Amino acid sequence: MSAILGQVIDDLAATHRSLLVVNDDGDDGRLAAVLDYFEVVEPERVTAPGLPASTLVVTDGQQCLSAASVDDVHDYLFGYWDAERGTDDIPSDLATRVQGFLTALDGRVCTVEEAGKVPMVRISRHIEQRAHTRGSGSIHAGFQRLSRLDNERHTLDAYRRLAAAGVETHLYGVDDGRPPTVDGMTVHADPDGSVVGDYWFVVDDGDGDPAAGGALLTREVDSGVFEGFWTFQAEHVADILDRLESGVRPQLDAV
Repeated sequence: MSAILGQVIDDLAATHRSLLVVNDDGDDGRLAAVLDYFEVVEPERVTAPGLPASTLVVTDGQQCLSAASVDDVHDYLFGYWDAERGTDDIPSDLATRVQGFLTALDGRVCTVEEAGKVPMVRISRHIEQRAHTRGSGSIHAGFQRLSRLDNERHTLDAYRRLAAAGVETHLYGVDDGRPPTVDGMTVHADPDGSVVGDYWFVVDDGDGDPAAGGALLTREVDSGVFEGFWTFQAEHVADILDRLESGVRPQLDAV
């Protein structure tokens, strides 16, 4: 497993943000599922009369960064996803509320099994959509194996649209099947999987705007088990991009 990208995950794992449970109403089923997803074993529970029942608060230890109801976060994490089509029908108002909450968890390293990847997929779609709307800059996406683009046609179509919109598009993966040639899209093939074979990532450079970039970076630590984080912090995005461009790409075959 390559340490070039993995070091970013390891460094952030030591400085994660915390979740507080505020005004717990005792309905532990939905709360337990959310806490399990974010790997919170013994959450701090507090009472705050000014907040509704069953509220989750993100804190950096000094201040409240964001808050959302347990019901909203649970529905976002576990509802609405159509696995067959790789899409969801999540209500736009719910998406807006919870994406703000997830952004406050920026940089928190989580470990999820295959079935729990939906929120990370949604974050990747959000990053892709921001790049598509802008229509410039570059985006880098790693799929572990390039053959996944044949099996998940909706994903390949999404990156074709990004390239057509004017976003310089780079795709990475083990060289076990290459997508068709598309103007504006470069494929970086890993001959033996030792460099990017364990990594799933999406990185948008923001076209030079520090506030516009974003990244999702995960690695497969066991069969179907992924560890990683998302971030919209400019310094983290720049670090990942630098590692891709100066450390990863020179070891791959551009096709």
